[in-house]
Amino acid sequence: MYNIFNMSLKRKIGLLARFFILFSLVSCRKGGNENVLNQVLTYSVDTISIDVNEYQLFDYPRSSIFKTDSIDYFYGYNKPLHRIDIFSLSDRKFIKSIPLSTDGPNTVDTPFDFFIHKPDSIFFYGGNYSLDIINEQGALVAKNLLSKTRNSSDFEKQEVEYVSDPISFKLYFDSKSKSIFFHSYSVESIPNQSNYYLLPILAEVNLETGVATEYPFNFLDSYLKEGEYLGEYMNPNSVIEDSLIIFSFPNSSEINVYDRKSKQLVSKRIESGFTKNTVKSMPSETYSEMHLRLNHLIGNPYFYKTVYDPFRNLDYRTHRGEHSNPDLILGNLNFSFT
Repeated sequence: MYNIFNMSLKRKIGLLARFFILFSLVSCRKGGNENVLNQVLTYSVDTISIDVNEYQLFDYPRSSIFKTDSIDYFYGYNKPLHRIDIFSLSDRKFIKSIPLSTDGPNTVDTPFDFFIHKPDSIFFYGGNYSLDIINEQGALVAKNLLSKTRNSSDFEKQEVEYVSDPISFKLYFDSKSKSIFFHSYSVESIPNQSNYYLLPILAEVNLETGVATEYPFNFLDSYLKEGEYLGEYMNPNSVIEDSLIIFSFPNSSEINVYDRKSKQLVSKRIESGFTKNTVKSMPSETYSEMHLRLNHLIGNPYFYKTVYDPFRNLDYRTHRGEHSNPDLILGNLNFSFT
């Protein structure tokens, strides 16, 4: 996914290095002026090159960033060796690895995702749906923190499960409320049934009490059509930034910002002026045909989550779709100024 680390060839960091001129739609991030302005922005990309050896990877699909006052660290899960590799982005070098156990008292599964709260306090959500905390030696500090939570959803008492991933729904721990945030989904339906999309998309789990709170954010009506579904567009996008929850859906150009303090929700449609903004549905019976789902994904635009840039006080969102300029056909950036 992200080709971040390079050997002597010094390939450029990230997919963003492909774009030198980015077409964007600019608006206020929250409240105030609702006008949308089309602009052409020239955007430069810094390159970070880090040499890796045969035991490290070019690509770390499961990763987290940890920032200190002076150094930014990249933590990447090394699946072949079942360990976490740590790099200094500031010093552009490999630091060390955290070995993970496959048996014994410190066993952890391949992760859906992980979140670095502190170097010795890493929230690790395994593929076995166990939320654990490991330290910087890879030893378990706490295990199966969700055991008290998985009973039922408040929504019609459906049985729920929680999932996270680095691309659409990054695991997030709020140290103030002692809560962790997940995408919640029903295990009583499958994603080609409209019932699957009735459950609220976001759950906050208090790790001290085990109480799960569901936010009243739901899938769009376009997901609820009987006999139709949206293929690989089944996972919502969500970003937690302190008190803000920014959520959207991969088939829609609309971005929603919810302030947990004021409990206010602001929604904005930030459409692309250069690609399609709508996604066609598929017949529900095609769910088992993976090649049809992938063809559908290729033939329609896909809107990714927003990413915050603290240096420019800016949020941006990437979307993929056909473009009249062949250099930009793989993606565009939408910017929302704070």
